Amino acid sequence: MQTVKTLFILIVLSVLSPSTHAQELKKVRIGYPAFSLTFLTFFVAKDAGIYKNHGLDVDMVQMAGAVQTSALVAGEIDYLTGITSPLVAAARGLPFKGIMVTHERTLFWIVANPEIRRIEDLIGKTVAVDRLATLQDIVARDLVKRKGVNPERVTFVQTGWVSNSVQALSQGVGGRGGTFAAAQRRDDTERLPRTRIGHGI
Repeated sequence: MQTVKTLFILIVLSVLSPSTHAQELKKVRIGYPAFSLTFLTFFVAKDAGIYKNHGLDVDMVQMAGAVQTSALVAGEIDYLTGITSPLVAAARGLPFKGIMVTHERTLFWIVANPEIRRIEDLIGKTVAVDRLATLQDIVARDLVKRKGVNPERVTFVQTGWVSNSVQALSQGVGGRGGTFAAAQRRDDTERLPRTRIGHGI
């Protein structure tokens, strides 16, 4: 079985020979979960012609994290981006290999309705994440814990997607106190003040 290759954040182009201009471009399909700032580097490289300079004709394919894993195993894509799904798959024995991570720290913020000013105010309230037991959920609980609040005193619910969490926040789905979103990406978070939905805490 051919070794399954996984790309977490960025293809290491420097390991490829730069003298490939005269050669036929190799078709490569890269999966990505969302068009966001987190994965902007892939699109910059494509638009700038960096892939072609290294002999690659890259096709970016948007698909959810779990779907990316299945697609990679089936050979439908050559690389995938992300962290949670490939790490879980690798832990279960699939021959995945991480190539590079470009972020020094995770890009997460806790975003809440205006009346929530501190993490302590989330006690007894609801925090929305994309999926339970995935990276966003794990980091959200860790952020709460680091502020001195027991995560067990906060209710975490899954919405399936970051945009659904933002919508839940705006509609106050969580009852009297409302729902408070754990936003994963900077662009999701920066969009909130403009829509007057919430603020970072």
